[in-house]
This record gives sequence, structure tokens and C-alpha cells, in this order.
Amino acid sequence: MHRCHGTGNVVKEKDRCKKCAGEKILTIEKEFTVFIQPGQQDGDTLTFEGEGNQVKDNDIKEEDISDV
Repeated sequence: MHRCHGTGNVVKEKDRCKKCAGEKILTIEKEFTVFIQPGQQDGDTLTFEGEGNQVKDNDIKEEDISDV
């Protein structure tokens, strides 16, 4: 994999943050409180809108997380 991850852009060393080292990627754990509604069945999908693969670049939309 190329350092630009297919974007054609690389963050200059002097501009790289210490947390991601210029990769623009951080892996974090996040805890959610989930309220199960009456009538929900085993196998129903719960969706957390905009909570997955969040990217600071304006041209990329945050993804949703779905759990069954």
C-alpha cells in the first residue's frame, strides 16, 4: 500500500500530528448505550448513523455502523 492510500496526497513530515503520524487514521474504541425497543426481534439491525469510518476530508461521508 502506498503512503497516500490512493489519494495522491501525502502529509508533509513537518505537518504530521503525533497521534496518527500523518496517516489520518486513528483507531478508537467507543461505548454506545443501546435501548432495545419493545417488539424488537433477534436478528433485527441496529444502525448508528455517522459513527463508522469518520474522515476529516470533506469529500468523504461518514459511514454508518450496523449491528445485528
